[in-house]
Amino acid sequence: RLFIRESAFFRNEHHMMFIEEVENPFTYYRVIEAIASGKVNVGEIATYCEMETSAATKYLNVLISMGLVGKRKPVDNPNGKMTRYHIADPFLRFQFSRILPVIDDLDPDDPGSGVETILGLFETDMGHVFEVVCAEHMRRVHGGAIGTWWGTDRNTRTVEEIDVISTKMVDGERTGWFAECKYRTSPVDMEVLNRLRYRMTLVK
Repeated sequence: RLFIRESAFFRNEHHMMFIEEVENPFTYYRVIEAIASGKVNVGEIATYCEMETSAATKYLNVLISMGLVGKRKPVDNPNGKMTRYHIADPFLRFQFSRILPVIDDLDPDDPGSGVETILGLFETDMGHVFEVVCAEHMRRVHGGAIGTWWGTDRNTRTVEEIDVISTKMVDGERTGWFAECKYRTSPVDMEVLNRLRYRMTLVK
């Protein structure tokens, strides 16, 4: 209800944030909206926002400097063009991905099943937070650079991903620790571990 009622404290917080912090707040709003809808590379974001790629890059860089958006590159290609953007701010991620897409369909005084649907996605949303926690744990335990990885498996022509990787030089060779982050109440099975081991072989 803090997000849904007309007078709710957080209902228009995202609007106020952009109005107070940036010029052209609607454009920044659209960029965040694009990422929340699953557009993760600059080309997709530019198309969604109906702007040139160079303009989208400018707005993304401002959002990154504000700590609202982050970007990732595969650990084995840090200088390449493969870049994925994500909403780094948990409040904005929740507001844009869960509340705003459905708020017009909810009765603010009796949101009912709509709220139940949002709550049902809690584990999925916490998965993003859990990845951050896992990355920080690996940084403390192993040190080195923390990153992620994705790429195409040439055998199956599917895109494979690894959630967190810690890499550093040991005796002149690059050494890595790989993690699959699962926010669950029960232990994962061997299939998850075996899949991670296979994906490790795809990292260059």
